[in-house]
Amino acid sequence: TDKYTLGPNSVTMNLIIDDPKGMLDGDMTWTIYSRDDMKVQNTGTIPQGVTGQVITSNNLVPATEYVLVVTGEYTNEGYTFETDFFTKIFETDSIGLGIEKVQVTDTSIIVKTIKDESSKVGTYKIGLYIGEESTTNVGMYTFDYADGREFVFNKDNGMVDGVEITPDTDYVLRLYDVKDEVTGSLISAN
Repeated sequence: TDKYTLGPNSVTMNLIIDDPKGMLDGDMTWTIYSRDDMKVQNTGTIPQGVTGQVITSNNLVPATEYVLVVTGEYTNEGYTFETDFFTKIFETDSIGLGIEKVQVTDTSIIVKTIKDESSKVGTYKIGLYIGEESTTNVGMYTFDYADGREFVFNKDNGMVDGVEITPDTDYVLRLYDVKDEVTGSLISAN
């Protein structure tokens, strides 16, 4: 690769294809896999005969490792072989926003958000969920970013439909609908 640019959800790579002996046989295929489970995230074709190709993927997860693999066929002495011509491991950028626990009691949870210096986060939502697998939030806030802002979840603040914090319950906090401070574009859906 000549150069590449990473974002929280994206990668753009400029590939240079050099085939001085004309051994490439047909189009090549590029595939981006998540490194942890090798599931395909995106794929495309590099047409035969091009000398450069820009590969872009905008559907990636922040702070996650991926593998780009470029495969194709070449012919040598009458035989055709399939091979991986190029492999690149990369990690998308973090959104630069995290959650820090301030205090937890039997009836309340207090957290604050911390933003990295390089973060471009403008607005976001913070949701409180019961259990790791839950998709329904029981508490929610929507805010423009303010450094160190505290969020209180209790019977009087932040809870949905009168839900209360209960002891001996596993809660999960998630940041979602995280948007860029300048463009307002989505940085991370969840």
